[in-house]
Amino acid sequence: MQTNSRYDTMVPYLFAASLIALGLTHQLLFRFTGTVTGLRGISLWLGTVVVLLPALSVYLMYRAREFKLHRMWVVAAVLVGGTLLNLAASRLSSVGYSFLFTIYFLVMMNSLQFVRRDTVLSITKVMMALYLGNVLIGQLLYLTGVESDFLRDIFRYQIDPRDDSVRFIAFAEEPSYAAFIVCLTYFAYVRLCRAGKEPVNIVWGLIVLYQVLCFRSVYGYLLVMILFVVTYYRSVRRSLVILIPTVMLVLIVATNTGLLSDAGRLGRITDAMLRGRLFNPQELKAVDHSLFFRVGIFIEYWSTANPADPHFYVGHGAMTHKYALSSRYLGAIKQDVGSGNLVLLESNFFNGFLYDFGLVGMLLVAFVLWRLTTRRFFRAETLLLAMVFFNANYNTQFLWYIVIILAASHYYSEPIGSAENAARA
Repeated sequence: MQTNSRYDTMVPYLFAASLIALGLTHQLLFRFTGTVTGLRGISLWLGTVVVLLPALSVYLMYRAREFKLHRMWVVAAVLVGGTLLNLAASRLSSVGYSFLFTIYFLVMMNSLQFVRRDTVLSITKVMMALYLGNVLIGQLLYLTGVESDFLRDIFRYQIDPRDDSVRFIAFAEEPSYAAFIVCLTYFAYVRLCRAGKEPVNIVWGLIVLYQVLCFRSVYGYLLVMILFVVTYYRSVRRSLVILIPTVMLVLIVATNTGLLSDAGRLGRITDAMLRGRLFNPQELKAVDHSLFFRVGIFIEYWSTANPADPHFYVGHGAMTHKYALSSRYLGAIKQDVGSGNLVLLESNFFNGFLYDFGLVGMLLVAFVLWRLTTRRFFRAETLLLAMVFFNANYNTQFLWYIVIILAASHYYSEPIGSAENAARA
């Protein structure tokens, strides 16, 4: 890591500020009113990146020992190729937005040569603490009945129409996003601790567990189980024969006795899984609306796709999935409880990118993102990244925060014993 210039010390602060802003996926710098563009406002990240990205870029031009492309040329080629082949249908603003994130990722990853491991470790702690603080203040506002649009837009929660219970969202766009952000940030924290041979503080694990219970996300429950095994595998691997049946028994009891506030939904999903109904999109839609949009659309699209159609391989154009896929599944559109308006749910990242840029483009981009986070296929990172791809909605900022925090932790953790890695730490 270079430290020849006194200005090198500014890079970690710029890096930290930008990455934290990226992780606050719902936080707006200011909101649009009366707009016809479809944008609800300028995000905090987009507002800060206007200043931070040029500053880091110019600095890297003069001070970086090397500038690695990290295979981002593959992502750029997919974006350009898919757009040119479907120029009339593609939404160019979406392509430009994707290119902005590609450049941003390159700048952030190359900035790591000026950032120490303990700095990134501190960033993970700050992110988990920020989300916890938001949840706690949100709970206080809910319990006291304070009505303020300004505060509700920052400390967010929603009433679940399925059982009239409250779900907290923190700085994310929806509860499952919040669960992914805090859980994968914790995963990066564990990686960084192990890279520096530091003990993992169980307090942060308990903080993440408390937040997941407040988010009430089924994805969050699964993530917590995976993180527990990953974090304490060395301690429990000899007891897996006892651990796995115990976990299954706890889930079954919790589902049938109402110990989990989301028991009704979890019970339906468990029953459908045991009966083999998860592979039938129409039955899946009846079982669980949210799970259908995560998995059912992919199953139905793949089963009805025509391999003889060139669009199957090269896609239909950037953001064409937004209306093509959603209009095909109008029966799954939900109604907003507050306004009564129909809410058009977007497909998840995997389905959307597969439709927009085809099988070839999706496989290439998935391979690049996977290689950025791990070097082995049978690792927890592979499963976690696949779960991110299948999470509901097509949110670029959420996706790139997950990719960057995992790639940054991977940067220091492998190969752990190398001399270059020792210098980074």
